[in-house]
Amino acid sequence: MAKKKASKKKAQPKATAPAKVAVVFKKDAPDGALPPQAAEILSIVKGAGKIERIELLKKMQGRVKTKQTMATIFSFYRSTLVRLGCITVTA
Repeated sequence: MAKKKASKKKAQPKATAPAKVAVVFKKDAPDGALPPQAAEILSIVKGAGKIERIELLKKMQGRVKTKQTMATIFSFYRSTLVRLGCITVTA
C-alpha cells in the first residue's frame, strides 16, 4: 500500500466577528425607478442619513412587506440602490 503525501494546504484562519457595515444615503431615486420594497429601504436610510446594516434590518421589520427575511430583501435590492447612486455600503 502506498503512503499518502502530506497535504500542503495552509490552514484557514478562524472566522472573526463580522465587520460593521454602514449604509449611507446619497440621493433620491428617480420617480418610479424603484419597487415599493426598495423605496421603503431607501426611505429608512434617508431618514437616518447613515445607519449600520444591522439597525437597518431592525427598522425594516414591519415597514417592508415580504415573506422573505429582511436580510434577503436588503441583499436583493442593495445592488440596485448602489447602481442608481442612492446609497453607498461600506465595511
